[in-house]
Amino acid sequence: MDEDDWKRRAIANDMLAFSSQGQKPSDFVREAYEEDGTRLVERYGKKKVWRYQYSPDGDLIQVVVTTVKQEMAEINRQWDSVAQEITTANLAEYEIAITKLGESPVRFALNHIWRRRPDLRAEIKRRFPGLLPR
Repeated sequence: MDEDDWKRRAIANDMLAFSSQGQKPSDFVREAYEEDGTRLVERYGKKKVWRYQYSPDGDLIQVVVTTVKQEMAEINRQWDSVAQEITTANLAEYEIAITKLGESPVRFALNHIWRRRPDLRAEIKRRFPGLLPR
């Protein structure tokens, strides 16, 4: 073990110990693997979100801690940009998505579009009478 290796492991251990404070077993956890073998683990708590990135060898590479409020702001920014690209022709794709995905994810998307695009509300009301936002 060379000098830089133990420092890297010590930093990784400190990052893991620091970011694990406040985690509960009931937190929602999601894992994903990238093509290069790195593993991404996301843990969602009530107030914070922890993102861990592990190398293919299992070493901790990075820990990012954000608040749920920051995450929601980013999600809303993404929905704002997506909603601006939706046209009446795109709404036909949502009708197809209902048969493939079910009503729940489509209702979720339509609620976001409904709030951000008042000009499409009449078309949404016509095409999806049962999925109107409440």
